[in-house]
Amino acid sequence: MDDRWNVAPDPLQYLREASEKYSANLICPYDETLKRHVRFVERMSQQQRNVFEQTCRKIVSPGEMSVIGDWCESVSHGTETERHVADSIRQLLWFLMELAEDGMPPFDEILRGVEIPFLYQKDAWNWDLPKDLRYIIGPALYFGERFPNESKMLHFFERSSRSEQEWLTSIATRIGENHDWPRISQWLSDSKSLHTLDVWRLGNLMDLCDMDCFD
Repeated sequence: MDDRWNVAPDPLQYLREASEKYSANLICPYDETLKRHVRFVERMSQQQRNVFEQTCRKIVSPGEMSVIGDWCESVSHGTETERHVADSIRQLLWFLMELAEDGMPPFDEILRGVEIPFLYQKDAWNWDLPKDLRYIIGPALYFGERFPNESKMLHFFERSSRSEQEWLTSIATRIGENHDWPRISQWLSDSKSLHTLDVWRLGNLMDLCDMDCFD
């Protein structure tokens, strides 16, 4: 158990187990038989899936989204530990939205029509990215807002929480191991989406942080 979660208020402690299960599986292992990296969604046990489902149903209960959003916003300038937990909650919510976008039952049904304003969910899926590249949407929106220019990017390690650093590293690792950057780069060249700027910012941030994911 991550003791940093002790800073979260009691009404949000139910998110802890699901968040920790997701955080422990951010890196996609390489399967020698399949000759590819295997996403967590493909490796989930039934017990893990049950935890995510129960948590997801609680999240969409009346008023719950406001409680989560209000606390995450209230600690945006709080301690590193508070920001770490808030970031972990956001990452969990992005993961659940990804499950829904992938059409995985029952998450697609539970989250149908649900808006998460503090995650920019309403417009997040109005992208023309290939389905298997949509895992970069959450990080692109998240880091693009917090580190929108080079001057802020250069101070990433000073101004980010450990959770943010781990998340960015995991995304860079996934891009690099899957050799996804050439396809992302092609999308940036071809797409007319207004969100290409967010992806450019994500790429620039990883580059300035010297993360090797551009092969």
